Amino acid sequence: MANEKLRLPFSIDVYQGLGRLDGLMSLQQDVLVLEFQIKDTLVGGIRSRPKTLHLDLNEVDYVKYSQNLFGARFVIQAHTLAAVAAIPTADKGEVRLSIARKDREQARRMESHINLRISELRLDVHERGESLLGGS
Repeated sequence: MANEKLRLPFSIDVYQGLGRLDGLMSLQQDVLVLEFQIKDTLVGGIRSRPKTLHLDLNEVDYVKYSQNLFGARFVIQAHTLAAVAAIPTADKGEVRLSIARKDREQARRMESHINLRISELRLDVHERGESLLGGS
């Protein structure tokens, strides 16, 4: 999976349905990159400038993908509010991304890969902590 491109298109309804945030999430090394742009849904021609959020995996508690009859969601839970403050709908450090039906399998792979990498990073920190404490 190391050579596989992990990219996931997503969207979020913003400003009580008056806008839509469309974006692309990718994993680059140990950084979750969210590139996004907000478009108005009334006129359709007004767009924000593209923005990029770099979220170090050490700042992420977990990611979770879920689906039901009404759609699919990808949730990112950060350690702090500030880590995801650039996303207009972020609430208590959590960001909920809507995933299109055609991208659901990619979302499953992305969830698995990111959570595995988060676990590996935590294990590395734990092992370094033990070796520092257990050293002479």
